[in-house]
Amino acid sequence: MRLLAILLMGLGCSPPKPVEGVWRPGPGEDANHIPGPIKNFGPFDSYADALKAACPLILSKPNATVGYLQDLNPELAARTATEYCAWLYYTPEHKYELSMLTDLSRPDDVLANRKTCVLPTFVDDSRYAQGELKYIFALHNHPFGTARSNSPLSHSSRTRRIPRSPPVMASTNTFPPRVSS
Repeated sequence: MRLLAILLMGLGCSPPKPVEGVWRPGPGEDANHIPGPIKNFGPFDSYADALKAACPLILSKPNATVGYLQDLNPELAARTATEYCAWLYYTPEHKYELSMLTDLSRPDDVLANRKTCVLPTFVDDSRYAQGELKYIFALHNHPFGTARSNSPLSHSSRTRRIPRSPPVMASTNTFPPRVSS
């Protein structure tokens, strides 16, 4: 019986299983720099084509949509929901790429009964020097199936100091930063 209790406690403290395409910073990694591009995605000639491909990719990740649980078991939905986010960026080769996804959340999410995604400030694409990439869209899902969040990625706009513009596509809940050529 004691062995079972120790085993269960150990499993409860084990790190989450890795999810393909999802980045979580390890010890010594800079949480402000997310790797890119994600494997088996793009590059794309237009941002519209990249967005069309990004949505199903994000929604295919574990617990990216839990709206179906809201009525059946709201507590389970809240515990299992995962918000993923990523940068759609523009390269010097005039192509659109997607960073890896992340599911890092704010430390107070559990206490506040919410789900967020903390998007790192920069993309590290080893093919390019820092400053050569242009950040086009900050993408994220809504695990509960809501149409819009209260403050869509406002933490990204503050972190990157990107002036807000009207949303280009309301369904993506993103904003385009102003990019100089």
